[in-house]
Amino acid sequence: MKDNKRLNISMRSLALTLFITSLCIFLMAEASYLISKKIVNQIATDQYRLITEENSVYVSNWYQQQVSVLESNVFAFEQNGVDDRSKVKEYLVNLLEKSEHEYVYDIYFMYPDNVMLCGTDFDNTVEHPDVNYNEREWYVNAVASPNTVISTAYLDTDTHKVVVTISKRVMIDGEIKGTLCMDVFITSLDDLINGPM
Repeated sequence: MKDNKRLNISMRSLALTLFITSLCIFLMAEASYLISKKIVNQIATDQYRLITEENSVYVSNWYQQQVSVLESNVFAFEQNGVDDRSKVKEYLVNLLEKSEHEYVYDIYFMYPDNVMLCGTDFDNTVEHPDVNYNEREWYVNAVASPNTVISTAYLDTDTHKVVVTISKRVMIDGEIKGTLCMDVFITSLDDLINGPM
């Protein structure tokens, strides 16, 4: 009987030891998992933040290059005038053809009389004669500011795609002659980011 009692106590001790050991292993595994998960999540978050910052800087620099191109052409218009509309149209066609980025959809000049001369073949007086482009954000904000402005994204009436317009007013002898504008498809920003940097 004593042997049975000892065996029974030994079995209980062994079972208790196995239970405590299993519980400790489980708790250590759970703690290791939670710590590892937190570390992996932090590393992933840091990597995403870094990628986002790099892409943001890249896109910002690209936009700044486009602003510089636009501003240098505004200066050219201010020096040479914009009254000869056939020359302005020819200039815009050549400018768009020489554009270094396929992300630029169109470069155009908007006159106060609602005539838009484009580097593309778009003609607002034929295709959308009832649309007053002088009420658009990209025109109103550019006319009101001496700075180059970048519009919020909007649906382009010609392509029916979402674009952002970079625009700047052209002033000659203190008079606003119109705005020089550049349209960029929003979808092309994805290509710009995912393309070769």
